[in-house]
Amino acid sequence: MDKTLSAQEAVGRLLAATWDPQDLPPPASIPWHEVLRLVGPSNAAPALHFVTREMRASMPPDVERALEQSYYAAVAANTLCLHQLAHVHAGLSSVGARLLLLKGASLSEALYPQPILRRIGDIDLAVPLEAVPACRQALLELGYAPGQVQERPGSLLAYNNQELFHPPPPYQAALELHWHILDVPYYLHNIPMAWFWEHTERTPIAGELFEVLDPEANLLYLPAHLAVHHRFHGWHSLLDLALLIVQTHERLDWNRVADTAQSFELLSVLRATVERLAGCWPSLPLGQAGRALQARTPSRTDARLFRLLTAESRNNVLNWYTTLVSLPGLGARARYVWTYLLPNQAYMRHRYNVKARWHLPYWYLVRLAGALSRLVRMMPRARRLDRGRP
Repeated sequence: MDKTLSAQEAVGRLLAATWDPQDLPPPASIPWHEVLRLVGPSNAAPALHFVTREMRASMPPDVERALEQSYYAAVAANTLCLHQLAHVHAGLSSVGARLLLLKGASLSEALYPQPILRRIGDIDLAVPLEAVPACRQALLELGYAPGQVQERPGSLLAYNNQELFHPPPPYQAALELHWHILDVPYYLHNIPMAWFWEHTERTPIAGELFEVLDPEANLLYLPAHLAVHHRFHGWHSLLDLALLIVQTHERLDWNRVADTAQSFELLSVLRATVERLAGCWPSLPLGQAGRALQARTPSRTDARLFRLLTAESRNNVLNWYTTLVSLPGLGARARYVWTYLLPNQAYMRHRYNVKARWHLPYWYLVRLAGALSRLVRMMPRARRLDRGRP
């Protein structure tokens, strides 16, 4: 009788069949409902449907239906998303800016046996910082609606890495206009986005030519995004990286990747990601990666940011604390506090649905009191995380 696998083991073995279909586990060893709970909400569900196509007679009918629905939902969503992407490309072409496609839309065709096996979520499009105003205006003219209101003019550019836009009908995918890879102010100022622009390739997607990151740049960007933005949650993101490594490991220079990660204060992130990949898929060719990463030591800043950004779910107070301790100088910290505690009136009206101007002082007090309350509750925990204590 086959030993029942844990849900994590089963997901790892099943998804590995996207590059090694000979190593599928016996159907009787798979806890199907637990596997569905892990992968069902992720963009890797279509890949799971594909690799289990010969097992459908052995899986519970409700699991089979759920995976089939996720596959065909991905077919519809990806088709519409790629059409939307072509429409955006046409609309932004008049700006004349370079367009760098990130994450799902850039990876599904390059890495997967069939592009449909990687559902595309949002459209993540990076442009040079100086092109952001013109690209933003072009998106507005295409009917895209901003999904955020700035606390103060320029605060998004100063403290974030992207702006969210909601699409016009019939499109459904949100568009994130990026000018940097990470939303942490320390990294905004200390990781040169020019390096990523220098490490791009051109590839046809949705009938248009886009720039995408080359493999070594993706080995810095994708782990950073997975760790800092998602705390390593998301089977589709881990699968993206596994496929990238399987398909490019013979030409990867892990020493160069590790050196760059160290210079960008991302060595801890890359180490932790490689450890997770090795735990999910022990057969991945990661020997050179492990040796290169272990031969280098993260800086104190690198280790500190890694603790603060990945120890638990990010929240406003932890974000504020991390930003304040990593911004250089009292002036920069004071400007940050002023921006977020006392935003302009337009932001307050939008955020708190303020109807009358004379209500604003009350809502400013509510904001200040709420921030103070959260700081009092969260600050001891933030300090313990900062010091590396549980």
